[in-house]
Amino acid sequence: MIFFVTKEGVDTVAPFGECAGMMEPVTSRDVEKSLMALGAALTCSSEKMSDIAKRVAIQHGVTVADLKGGKRTWDCVFPRHEAMFLCRKEGNSLTKIGRFFNRDHTTVLNGIRRHEQRMVG
Repeated sequence: MIFFVTKEGVDTVAPFGECAGMMEPVTSRDVEKSLMALGAALTCSSEKMSDIAKRVAIQHGVTVADLKGGKRTWDCVFPRHEAMFLCRKEGNSLTKIGRFFNRDHTTVLNGIRRHEQRMVG
């Protein structure tokens, strides 16, 4: 399948056949603007994750470095799980959350599940 990206940006992607009559030359500047918009959209979620991590760290009296670090003491693990849970609730993928917290996606999933269990029980 071939795709055509219009000058309006990244959000307006349609199969090539649906763009009949819309075809205009796309300049390198149009491509650059579209890629910059895509980059801004991709970094948005990590900014939210850093905000969540800061808020949770302050709430629990730890640092963001503690949340991202390797400590496995309860005072770091509990807030880390909570932060991962909140990041997932915001719609971030397990892989993105894992990259942010320096963890594997399966570790993130385990942390989220444990936090959910603590919330219920």
